[in-house]
Amino acid sequence: KPNAKDEKVKRFEKRTGQLAVMNIMRTYNNTHVNLSEARTGRKIWKTTEKRYGKQIGNTTYAVEGAVYTAQALGIDKIFVSMKAVTGIERILATIRGTGMKVQGAVLKNNIAYGGQRACRPRR
Repeated sequence: KPNAKDEKVKRFEKRTGQLAVMNIMRTYNNTHVNLSEARTGRKIWKTTEKRYGKQIGNTTYAVEGAVYTAQALGIDKIFVSMKAVTGIERILATIRGTGMKVQGAVLKNNIAYGGQRACRPRR
């Protein structure tokens, strides 16, 4: 009979040679990183920047943690999907610096190209 301590232990299965999707959502105060399977979309691992201690600006600890977890699971290629307000260059430099192969990248911008606010109707 397994006890409660054994039930909390999660076993990660090796995903050697598979493609994973890394979703990164960066705001001014935090960074959320989600690593999921490419075919099914099932979540493999997730983390936030605040998990790594006091929030210090211009850090990418959450992205580094997700890349190292992917490498430990045997994933050799990732597809990056980013929705970021700031720090896009630092995120890409961090991923490149780890040696992980990036199959593709998509930047989802939430700011309209014509400006931030729609025109008001005339009275």
